[in-house]
Amino acid sequence: MKYDILVTEQGEYKTTFSRKYLIRKNYAPLNIKNVISAIPGTIIKLNIALKDEVAEGDVLLELDAMKMHNKILAPMSGIIKSIHVTEGVRVPKNFLMVEFE
Repeated sequence: MKYDILVTEQGEYKTTFSRKYLIRKNYAPLNIKNVISAIPGTIIKLNIALKDEVAEGDVLLELDAMKMHNKILAPMSGIIKSIHVTEGVRVPKNFLMVEFE
């Protein structure tokens, strides 16, 4: 039987890769300057505008999802570069909602 070599930080392992493993999307580190929806939902309130200066932890917007009002907080202090949503818009999972400069 033919084996593949999986290289990790802990060492190398002899294994066989499944088809699902081979066609998976490669890992990309998150960009802290992008605020992305973790779950699908509807934007019910926007608390920011373009070029607003916000502090880390400020509420950027509220997302209604799974019968809850989720407050989306600023991951960092900075200036809002662009807003890709408006109130009442439904967003899918992993949708870019806000960008920081």
